[in-house]
Amino acid sequence: MITEYQYGVNVVEFYPHSDQDLQKLIVAKQDTYNRGTETLHYKDKAAHVHWQRSKPLEPAVMELFEEMAKGYTLVKLAFNPPLDVFAVLRKPEKTIKTELVEVAKSARKEYDLSRFELNLAETKRQVKFSVDQVKRAEDAAAAEAAAKAAAALKQDQEAAALADLLKAYAAPVEATVEGKAA
Repeated sequence: MITEYQYGVNVVEFYPHSDQDLQKLIVAKQDTYNRGTETLHYKDKAAHVHWQRSKPLEPAVMELFEEMAKGYTLVKLAFNPPLDVFAVLRKPEKTIKTELVEVAKSARKEYDLSRFELNLAETKRQVKFSVDQVKRAEDAAAAEAAAKAAAALKQDQEAAALADLLKAYAAPVEATVEGKAA
């Protein structure tokens, strides 16, 4: 995996860094963080936690109060008798602030990587275009040279054929001299 992005060696920076695009990505990631809920299936960082206990109500509520004493706040509570207690808890603000900084760092890394990959792809496309353009020019020059050679060969062949015809159909020299003497 690429950890440092170097431009000017093998990659041209067609798409320069944009603070505006970076801020849009950070805001989108932070919004997703604030709306999200961590569950068994959703492992990304989120401001909310899905809390579930399959215990009788009293022990489950006691455990829920322990979580709330740690700074979590209750957002939603559901109880499905006889054993399942579900809750959505919001993390403590200190934890959220710390994780939002991590989310912003992650967004910066993601932005740098995506911009580098975009620049790398554009560099490859431009190099291919330049190579193809040179190849097309060389092919056109070769085709033009071949056409000139073919035209010259045809002209030489036509001249040789005309000379052969003139020689074949020319009157013999002795016959013309005798015909004038008589």
